[in-house]
Amino acid sequence: MKDSKHIFELEFIKDWVLTILDVLDKFYPEGKQDDFREIVINAFKRHNLRGLRYVYSDANEMAGYMSREQIEYLNAILKDKFGFDLNDKNKKDLVKIKAILSRGCIKNASEYRLLSNRVEQIYADEDKVDELEALNRLLLDFDSKHEPVND
Repeated sequence: MKDSKHIFELEFIKDWVLTILDVLDKFYPEGKQDDFREIVINAFKRHNLRGLRYVYSDANEMAGYMSREQIEYLNAILKDKFGFDLNDKNKKDLVKIKAILSRGCIKNASEYRLLSNRVEQIYADEDKVDELEALNRLLLDFDSKHEPVND
């Protein structure tokens, strides 16, 4: 039997991702997210927390490609339903990134993915060149010390 914290996280991620998919379906009905929705539900039924964490990340990234008005609409729904929104999640990620940068090393694959995602977000922003270089140094250092990770 899984502990209550595990079950809470499973339910939270499932509900969060399905909420994002519902909004995506509203704005982009031609691109229905039925396959993605099925993956989420199956991962939840199998108590596959790792899989749900991946789809959580993917759904948040997909939401980031919506227009500003659509994101505001989504954020209002998320804030009402969960008490926080994509902006709050991004702030938490930035705090984690800052801690990793201060530490000067990546400890695990999850931190590696977090930094990789940040690099994708800022690579074209000329104001973020210093941060981009620091992140790339950490990613390169991690790559040189570890085998490829497929978790």
